[in-house]
Amino acid sequence: MTSSLRHFCVVMERKALANRWVDHRWEAIAALPAEMHGDIDSPMCLLRDGETEQWLYPALPLSLHGDEVDDYWLNLSAPEPRLFVVTREDADRQAPIMISVSYGVAARMLDAGETVDGILLSQELWNWAARFSEANFRPPEPKKEKRYARAPQMQGARS
Repeated sequence: MTSSLRHFCVVMERKALANRWVDHRWEAIAALPAEMHGDIDSPMCLLRDGETEQWLYPALPLSLHGDEVDDYWLNLSAPEPRLFVVTREDADRQAPIMISVSYGVAARMLDAGETVDGILLSQELWNWAARFSEANFRPPEPKKEKRYARAPQMQGARS
């Protein structure tokens, strides 16, 4: 099985809300190549004002696997392809724990009750995933035609 790996740092944003049930909302807003910020080992505050906080998290692996190619194509062919970010509550912040471009992985995580955000794919990341998908795509195997057993015909039987 073929795979490909890159690392990305995720920027999470906390926005204050004017709502009587919830006072804020966390959302993944960007994924930066680890080469730019790969040396951080704990979350780093980028911005903090009265309404907004932005935190840069350490790099997460983004791996592409040959058996997920159909799900990559499903995402890449969408009108707005996404990088899916799975997050969990960590102390007082929402922290990213996993990233994927697989529509199937995102759907499975949502079904499991996880929080999943979507960041628009950059053109460079879209190209990387598309090249991998093209190189590893295998057309589905043709299905064998089902043979149904017929009742034996008796001689002399009337139709």
